[in-house]
Amino acid sequence: MENKRIDITIILGWMLGILVFLRTMPVYLWTVEDTIRPICTILVMLICVTNISKERGTFWIFLFLAASYIWAVVFVDHSGIITLLNFMTFAIIPITRKDLVMKAYKAYRSILVVVFVLSIIVYILWLFDLAGVGEIIDPLNNLKTHKYLKYPFMVTSMDEESKRFRALFDEPGVVGTICGLILVSEQMNMKKLGNWVFLVAGLISFSFYFYVALVVGVLLFSTKLKFRWLIVPVFAGALLVSYYIPYIYDTVWSRFEWDADKGWFVGDNRNADDLAEHYESIVGTKEFFTGEGSAVAKEYNNSASLNLIIVKHGFIFVFLNLMGFAILSFREIRNKILWISFFVFFVLTLYQRPGFYGVYSISLYTMVIYNFGMNAEKLSGKLEMEKKIKEEKRKKRRLKRKKRFQLRIA
Repeated sequence: MENKRIDITIILGWMLGILVFLRTMPVYLWTVEDTIRPICTILVMLICVTNISKERGTFWIFLFLAASYIWAVVFVDHSGIITLLNFMTFAIIPITRKDLVMKAYKAYRSILVVVFVLSIIVYILWLFDLAGVGEIIDPLNNLKTHKYLKYPFMVTSMDEESKRFRALFDEPGVVGTICGLILVSEQMNMKKLGNWVFLVAGLISFSFYFYVALVVGVLLFSTKLKFRWLIVPVFAGALLVSYYIPYIYDTVWSRFEWDADKGWFVGDNRNADDLAEHYESIVGTKEFFTGEGSAVAKEYNNSASLNLIIVKHGFIFVFLNLMGFAILSFREIRNKILWISFFVFFVLTLYQRPGFYGVYSISLYTMVIYNFGMNAEKLSGKLEMEKKIKEEKRKKRRLKRKKRFQLRIA
């Protein structure tokens, strides 16, 4: 019976991992996005709702997340039961059994490693004009006004001269976000070959988010790197050198410059001027807390930040949602210093790419939290063991010094 249970969990894990990948929207599904979305949502809901976690805190996690979506759907948008049931999927994903989520994570990660390896090969050929002639295709949605060129295992935009890597997805930022989250959740464990794939893919995506995540990862987990005395200075040196490379500077480092007029970083391209102006106008008002609804938010579809979510469904929605993820991550990450560091990083992630309404993003956040928690526990155990070994060595040294002192007296 146990073997049968394990086999079912592995199958469900792979099914869930594949569904999450499909909802990441690779280029081959762009034309059927409206069809694939409800099918994937229903299947994910069925898998998750029949595998609810029984761990402590599950009720409170669900309560806060469900309350946030009820607030958004019922009290702000006044939508129907179908929309509410759809949104309830997002509240159920984070309370799915940990073992199933981790198997889904391994499946999703394996799929991404294969896809990125194939995409990187085609990307290198494309850089040298050896990838052949691409097929001109329409964008994923009407938020993009330009055409794309589709190659085997790779897509690129036609509206820019940028050489940024985007694999099968419509934005380099998708690659950067996925790679950054996975590497941080893996705590920069470069002993895994797949993590080198994520590192390379993230670097050549020239994603602002990825480079920030990379710095955070190195700063947080440099103590577990085997040759940290060499890796950290080399990493710092590489960052310094890249600052003086024109293309990398224009693509990445220029975005860290401070915009005195806006009072924020130049690289924050998630807020268009019209949204920034409207957001400033409602701060402190009732609309800031309650939201103005999806109809108003549609006027600012050229933006994609946490500010847009507040305009759409209000600070109340964001607060309730964050509380659900705060409880989940607090339960999973037992080292509270690491938890604080992780949660600050998580909130910054949501500011840059607020995936409150997507099966792919909610699933990825849940996978990352569980994986980070498991690796943090291993790291804490390793550090505790190293601490004990060092203490034993100190005791032995003290004992030797004591014996030598006694011999001298004698």
